[in-house]
Amino acid sequence: MDLSPKGFGLPKKLWRQLLHFRNKTVDYCASDLMFMKMPWYSAYMQLHPVKDFQYTFNSWGFRADYDYESLNKDGKKAKIILAIGDSFTVNVGGPLEHSWPSLLQEKFPNIPVLNGGVDGLGPESYHLIVDKMRKYFDVQHTFCMFNLHGGTTADQLANANITEQKIHILKSYEWPIGSEIAFIPPWCWDMDMQKILFSHFPDAHAYIKDIQFNYADIPYDIFKLLIQQDYVLQSNSTWPTIDAMYQELAMHNNLDNMLSDVDRYFFLKQIQPKCKSYFYRNRDYRHMSKMANQMVSDYFYSKITKDVITLS
Repeated sequence: MDLSPKGFGLPKKLWRQLLHFRNKTVDYCASDLMFMKMPWYSAYMQLHPVKDFQYTFNSWGFRADYDYESLNKDGKKAKIILAIGDSFTVNVGGPLEHSWPSLLQEKFPNIPVLNGGVDGLGPESYHLIVDKMRKYFDVQHTFCMFNLHGGTTADQLANANITEQKIHILKSYEWPIGSEIAFIPPWCWDMDMQKILFSHFPDAHAYIKDIQFNYADIPYDIFKLLIQQDYVLQSNSTWPTIDAMYQELAMHNNLDNMLSDVDRYFFLKQIQPKCKSYFYRNRDYRHMSKMANQMVSDYFYSKITKDVITLS
């Protein structure tokens, strides 16, 4: 693949990133690298159980443990499924095998699912990846994890017009037949952006399913880190210590015997979601965990046509 700016067509910052990571294996990248310098995130990353992995990039600069050009044999375009997006597709903060493209690959053992994620990729550039891949491969299906943030500053995103423009770009692109789109998870959108998003795509986060979890599955040190700030601000003399609270939750999975109705309501509304986030997020506390990525993979799989399914 021609990765020159002229040949690939990506904005300079993004094609430089692909060039930088070609054939490299690194321990940290993107928000992993940024958050490890910040006290709260650094502490969370050190405590998170999923941290023994590296980032391996192939000869085209995509996160993969094989070179994509090896798929084409005897001058014939290989049939593939294409996964595109930004750092949520790269799966920053987690191992490659936990990414949604890798989990989707498990459902298709006989047709490669190519991870075309690029950290920071914005909607203005999605079509460049799609069009380039279609020149090299026989793309059977395209899945996109859409993000309005890519290539946009925080000040720009605060402008409703910019958000509308990004969505217009998404809608105006003539996606190939057999394309499906999902959106990065709810915790990445402020309320104003969510209102605009849902006005266009009411089922934008349909893939996120509520989970029933056991507090005993959250390591104590992470539990304490997650709730400590809210606990200090909201607890009163009637509340148990964090240690006693954790022991009760680990044993009974509720605090019915320890909190009043009012305090229990606050716990369920304010503190429990912080605990639940442990199951949804990677070690950088932003990108999606294996559990959340499995939801994306299952959602995309459910959208695939019967013609594509017969290829597996």
